Parts: sequence; C-alpha cells; structure tokens
Amino acid sequence: MALASVNQGVEVRKSKKSVICSLIRFYNRTERGVDIIWLNYEGARVKYKTLQSYEFVDVNTYVGHPWIFLDVESGERLVVNLKSVYEPTTGWVPGQWPPIRKVVNITIPIYSLKDSCIRFFRKHLPKEKLDTLDLPGSLLQEMKERYDTPAIASGLRSSARVQDN
Repeated sequence: MALASVNQGVEVRKSKKSVICSLIRFYNRTERGVDIIWLNYEGARVKYKTLQSYEFVDVNTYVGHPWIFLDVESGERLVVNLKSVYEPTTGWVPGQWPPIRKVVNITIPIYSLKDSCIRFFRKHLPKEKLDTLDLPGSLLQEMKERYDTPAIASGLRSSARVQDN
C-alpha cells in the first residue's frame, strides 16, 4: 500500500515508483457517471477519465499506483471489491501472450440504513424543514451537520479538488 505521511489522523495515499506494468480494465457497473482518478506521486488527484454507466476503459498502470472513483453528480466515493481505493498488486509478466487484462468492477458502496435515510432526506427535504420531523434531537443534529457536507459515510467523499489530466 502506498501511503504518504499521516495528515490529521488520515492516511494520505500516493503512487510509488514502479516499473511493473499492470494491465487493468476499469468497468463502471453502476447507473451513475464515474470519474476515474489516479493519485499521483505527491498524493494529488489527477482525473484520468469519466465513464458513463456500464462503460469501461483499458488502463496501463503500475503496481503501487492507487486509484479512486467518484460519482460525477454527488462526488461520493464508489468502490472496487468493497474498498474505496484500488491499487494493483500484480503486473504483466513479460513473455505472457496474449497479455491478460484484469477487470476491476466499480460499484456503489453498501450504505447503512441510517446513511441511506439521511441521503434520502437530503435529496427530498430542505434542511430548514428538518425540525418538522418527529425524530430524536441527537439524530436531527447529526442530520443537520451532514446536510452541509456531501459525505454520507465517513470517507466517502473528500472536499479536495480533482485535477483534470
């Protein structure tokens, strides 16, 4: 795993130098548009491509290069094998013919019932109307706090800007 320094208790991932090529097919298995983002050697986000639903792109990357996937509309993190970051661990073996491309399926994360409800209310009810709901005060407070940020479950979205490639 390629990790940079720890910043305020959060691990920052970045690409590490590698000469081992990894042949990948990123496949969007969702109904959403997906931004495919490479984390460069400084840990900055570099937008590689946007995939529409059920599109794929073939990428020649390297072992130790992390990738993340964001919903185009909401900016929420999508997942690969239930993980929010994909990093190739194996590469193409010279002499292997034909080369085998690994299929990496991009999917929607599994949300808790609480997160799903907050997502629903945020989409259909203005924040000013939250107090009309007959809910415990602690839950209302949490909903108000989470209405202002697109993050539904911790770590699903980052406010960091994405750099186009």
